[in-house]
Parts: sequence; structure tokens; C-alpha cells
Amino acid sequence: ELEADLRERVQRVKQVEQAGQIRDKVLEVLLETVEIPVPEAAVQAEVDSALHDAIHELDHDETKLNELLEAQGTSREEFDQEARESAERSVKTQLLLDAIAEAENTTVEQQELTERIFFQAQRYGIPPEQFIQQISQANQLGAVFADVRRGKALGTVVDRANVTDTTGATVDTSELFGSKKDDEAESSEDSDSE
Repeated sequence: ELEADLRERVQRVKQVEQAGQIRDKVLEVLLETVEIPVPEAAVQAEVDSALHDAIHELDHDETKLNELLEAQGTSREEFDQEARESAERSVKTQLLLDAIAEAENTTVEQQELTERIFFQAQRYGIPPEQFIQQISQANQLGAVFADVRRGKALGTVVDRANVTDTTGATVDTSELFGSKKDDEAESSEDSDSE
């Protein structure tokens, strides 16, 4: 039983890894093929946030940040360039997924939002009530909602993608992500049983 349980756990871990790789690859292809104008103000806000997060841990001392970067074998210029590239990709990703969500009329159910909040609270090791209070005080509930909606929008695209593994075999993404077809089948079953 222990061996069977271990096999099942290893299989689930592999499926989660495969799902992540598929999601990342689909997003990468989308970002490469779709031209999205990126507002400079949004990029600069992300860059400023990354810099603030980096120096916050160092008592807001940029000299300490420069020394830390130098000790890690990099420079402030490289840090700034990486922060800008990361910010541009982040903003572009958000705009792309928001556009897909809008075009697909993607909605977020209360249960999905609740599940995300519970998951995030668990990740941070705090009670869900405390997490809700923190994100409410920081006016971040909208950001959590947007993240769930963007994830669902990406899931819609992944569901439509033709995915193959390294051997060329087709991968059934519905096993990894579920699919709209599965959701529609469940909905019709629920309505049939009522």
C-alpha cells in the first residue's frame, strides 16, 4: 500500500510539473506572437515596486543593495535591467490575459475566489481570516480577483491548444487542467438530476 501510495504521489507531482510547463509554454508562445503595447507608467510602477521590495529588507539603503549585488557577482545596472525586463513581461502578460478574459467573458465565481484566498493564506502560513483582513486593508482583493480571472483565461487558451510531448504524442490537457467540455458536461448532469 505504501509503495502504491508513493507511486500515485510521484505521478501527481509529475502531472503538476507537466501542467506548469504546458501553461508556461502556451503563455510564452502567446507573448511572442501577439503585439501588445506596454504603457511605460505601468512598467515603471513595477520597476519601482521591485526596487522598493529589494531595498526594504536593507533598511532602504541603496548602498547596501549595491554592495549585496556586487557580493553576488552582479551590478546595479544588471539588477535594473532585469527588473525592467521582468516588469515589461509582467505588464504585457497581465494586459494579454485581461484581453483574453474580456473576449471570452471569463467570470470568477465566489467559490473560486475563496479557494484562491485559502490557498494563498496557507502558502503564507496564516489563517484565512487574517489574510482576508490584510488584503482588504491593502485594497488587494481586486488583484486577487484579477489573478484568478487571468488564470482562467489562460486555462481557456491551454484547453484549445494542441499540446504534444517530447516524443510527439498528443497530451490530453483536460486530464491536467480540466476543460470547458468537462464543466459543461457536469452542468448538464446537474441540471438533468434536478
